[in-house]
Amino acid sequence: MARRAAFLALCLRLASPVESSDVCPEAPVVTTCTGPQSALEYLNELTANGYDRSRRPPCGDGVEEGPTVVEAQLYVATLNNVDQKLGHATINGYLRTWWNDPRLAFNATEMGGCFDKLDMNGAEADAIWLPDLYIHNLVTKTTGAGFAYLTSISPDGSVWRSEQVLITVKSSLDLSRIPFDEQSAKVVLASYSQTIDNMRLKPWNGTIGAGVSGGALGGAP
Repeated sequence: MARRAAFLALCLRLASPVESSDVCPEAPVVTTCTGPQSALEYLNELTANGYDRSRRPPCGDGVEEGPTVVEAQLYVATLNNVDQKLGHATINGYLRTWWNDPRLAFNATEMGGCFDKLDMNGAEADAIWLPDLYIHNLVTKTTGAGFAYLTSISPDGSVWRSEQVLITVKSSLDLSRIPFDEQSAKVVLASYSQTIDNMRLKPWNGTIGAGVSGGALGGAP
C-alpha cells in the first residue's frame, strides 16, 4: 500500500497543472448559417422531405441505375485467442463500411450550411438506410454496452460507419507444418437480404468480385 501511495503521489507531482484557460477555452466566432444545426434537426428535415430508410440508396449520384455499392474493411486491433482444436479465432476490432446516399446530401459551410460533417452516435443512425451485413462464418459476437458506433455523413451524401466488434469466427486451420506453418482466419462478410441486383459488397479500395449474393467480394489490390 505504501508503494502505491508513493507512485500516485509521484504521478501527481509530474502532471502539468491545468490552467484556467485550458478548462474553458474561448468560444469560436459564431457565423451565420442556414439549415439544420444538429443531428436531430437534420434527421427531422430528412423525414419531412420524405426520406425512406427502407429504400436502398440509388447507385452513384442518384442518376445512374444499378446496385448500391458498399465498401467494407475489418480493422483488427487485437487477436485475442486462437483455438486450434476448434478452428476458432477471436478478434477485437472495428468493422468499417462506406457507401453513398445522395438523398443525405446537405450544404457545407462554404455553401452557407452549418457544418462540413455530421457525426451520429449509436441509435441516431437508425434513421437512415444502413447495409444489413452479417458474418457468414460467425461463431459468437459480443454487443451491447461499452461497444461504440459512429456514423459520419459528408455534404455530398457519402457515408462512413465504424462499429466496434468482438467476434469469434470459424476457419479451417492446416496444422500439418507446425511450427513452420502460416494460418489465415477468414471473415466472410455478406448482405443478409440484398441480392447482387440491389447491392454489391467489395473490400475497401478493392474490386467487385463475381458472386451469387450481395456479399460477392473481390480481392483487395
